[in-house]
Amino acid sequence: MNMESSSLPTDTSHNEFFDAVDKQSGDREDIVLVVDDYEDIRQLVVHDIHKSVPQLRMYEAGNGIQALALIDEIRITHEREPNLMVLDLQMREMDGWDIIEKLKKQYLDAGQDQGIPIVVMSYTEGSKGRIFKKPVPDARKVTRSW
Repeated sequence: MNMESSSLPTDTSHNEFFDAVDKQSGDREDIVLVVDDYEDIRQLVVHDIHKSVPQLRMYEAGNGIQALALIDEIRITHEREPNLMVLDLQMREMDGWDIIEKLKKQYLDAGQDQGIPIVVMSYTEGSKGRIFKKPVPDARKVTRSW
């Protein structure tokens, strides 16, 4: 899945987002990792994504430690990165900010300037603020009433 910024409309509803994800899915099985410490929310997100794009292979993690272990497992089993990660920023055990920092370090150590595309799922921007020195180009806000 190659999620170029031009593939998503500027004002993105969640249905338009799933349509864009579906269009990017090729013949191979694409992998999405959903990370949230609240099981009900995580299962709702997995259900919505899978209902909209049923050919995706879904992985779930309840915290950052599980997420990093699953990413390693996916790298070994599928010999590639997940195509997308939906990530809650505020979790009790290793939050989303820590996951982003650890992945960023892995990619920089490997000489890569980008990695797994991440959709941040959070009620706030988090107490740690911006971790990147430059703004994210073409960032989209997808709203969802739970």
